[in-house]
Amino acid sequence: MISRWEKWLAAERAAQRGGVDLHDGIVRDVPFNLVLPIPFDVSGDTFKASLANAPDADSPLVDMDVDPGSFVDGITEVTCSLTKEQVNNLPEDGDFDGLEEVLFDLLHTPVGGTQERILALSIPISGKVTPGD
Repeated sequence: MISRWEKWLAAERAAQRGGVDLHDGIVRDVPFNLVLPIPFDVSGDTFKASLANAPDADSPLVDMDVDPGSFVDGITEVTCSLTKEQVNNLPEDGDFDGLEEVLFDLLHTPVGGTQERILALSIPISGKVTPGD
C-alpha cells in the first residue's frame, strides 16, 4: 500500500520511529491488538496511543487502550488495543479500494521524564467479506 502520508512516514523513518505501514492492519468488526516488544523496562512508564486521519488532525479518531506489561527476559510487551465497537466506528472505505488508511503514533513518558513519540505508523483498515458473530 502506498501511503498518501509518505513524507510524514519518511520523516519518522529518518528519526528511527517506524514510519512504515503496518501490513497486518485492522479488520472491520474484529478487535485489534498491536503488541510491541520494548527491549527496556518500561513497565512503570506511561503510554498514550491514538489513531487519526492525518498528522495534526484537530482530534484523534480514537484513543487506544495501552497496557505496558511486566518486564520479562529483557522485554516489556506494550499492548495497544481497540475493542470491536471502536474498530467499527473507524472511517469506512471512502474510495472503494477495499482499504482505509489511518495514522498511529505511540507516545512514551518515562517515570520522571518527558513525553516523546517512539513509534509512528500507517495502518490500513480492511472490510470483511464473512459476517461476524
